[in-house]
Amino acid sequence: DIFLTNGASAGIGMVLQGLIGDSNTDAVMIPIPQYPIYSALIAKMGGRQVGYELDESLHWAVTRQELERKLERAQKEGLTVKALAMINPGNPSGNIMTHCDIQVVVEFCAKHGIVLLADEVYQTNVYS
Repeated sequence: DIFLTNGASAGIGMVLQGLIGDSNTDAVMIPIPQYPIYSALIAKMGGRQVGYELDESLHWAVTRQELERKLERAQKEGLTVKALAMINPGNPSGNIMTHCDIQVVVEFCAKHGIVLLADEVYQTNVYS
């Protein structure tokens, strides 16, 4: 399905509102570093953020091991991870995810039943 909104922030807010419940245990995985709209909206809606670290030595990519480690830690803390935000190109890091990077995230979300929020608002602003 395709949903049109009056901007990225409004769209992110609508999706998170539908995913985050009243239990204070619903969580969203977000990249670190990240664009602050995610952490602000998650907190505003009573959710919890689970940061996954982008590895600067890998050109700001994330590894499957990092995603699994952060999910396992969140579950041990009693959190239910509902979604994962993937920002491509990265903001503020500027990284451009490779096909393999994207595949790691997609497979991770599919394996764990996590909604993938593919934030690619700047994808047409990539210059060589």
